[in-house]
Amino acid sequence: KTIAQLIASNSTAVLIYDDQKLAAEILGGLRAEPEIAAAALYDRNGSRYVTFVQDNVRIGRDLEMPRRPGRDGIEFHLRDVTVFEPIVEGSQRVGTLYLRGDLTGMYRRLGVYGLVLLGVLAIATVIAWLLSQFFQRLISEPIVGLAHTARVVSEKRDYAVRAPKLSNDEIGGFTEAFNSMLNQIQESHSALRASEERLSAVFQQ
Repeated sequence: KTIAQLIASNSTAVLIYDDQKLAAEILGGLRAEPEIAAAALYDRNGSRYVTFVQDNVRIGRDLEMPRRPGRDGIEFHLRDVTVFEPIVEGSQRVGTLYLRGDLTGMYRRLGVYGLVLLGVLAIATVIAWLLSQFFQRLISEPIVGLAHTARVVSEKRDYAVRAPKLSNDEIGGFTEAFNSMLNQIQESHSALRASEERLSAVFQQ
């Protein structure tokens, strides 16, 4: 759209003064824009004035140049985009500019962007998996060990088991406190059993 507006503003005089050679030179500047496949200038009557086709494009096989200008504006297709830009002098329309852009380059860039995105997602997935493994060893495994020890103590009444200390951080400190609590419970339980045994011996005597 921007290219069309620039060329349309520069083509006003050539249509008014009927300078076909200069018009061809203006459109010839589009060779620096490889994504512009073809262009054409139409006079005020809608007749084709001059045309431009990129060197790697063949009329008929790769594209069909419209005989008359279409509706003003941009229209997207699967492989290309077309622009019909009015050429105006004051309040009077003196012609129409037609541009046809090839979308192959855009699809190629989208393919590259898609591959880059897939690569980033793959790297992010690997990093997330490594982080999950690290935090699992750091957090999950000690908590699972504490839960297992608590379940054994609750089900088997075995106060001699201890939770393994796997780190020296807060969870390691919590594990030490849990084991210390088990020590106290074990000592109290042992003292209680000893007292029961003494009382039983007294009653038996």
